[in-house]
Amino acid sequence: MEKQDRDQAEFLISGRFCPQCEEPISPADLEMFLRCPYCNYQFQNTPEVEAFILRPLLTRWMKGNLNRLIR
Repeated sequence: MEKQDRDQAEFLISGRFCPQCEEPISPADLEMFLRCPYCNYQFQNTPEVEAFILRPLLTRWMKGNLNRLIR
């Protein structure tokens, strides 16, 4: 595994901090450019990063539409 892939995997496990500058990252920070807004670290587009970005959006959508889905 490449160093950047390993750093990125650790980012996903360790609580969503940039592997380079260790600043906290939110899904909105990575949504458009896949770069850390603090140090410009480039994240690879992997399924784990996509899940990190999409999970809050899907959770919010499911909570908002749960009543419609049950009917």
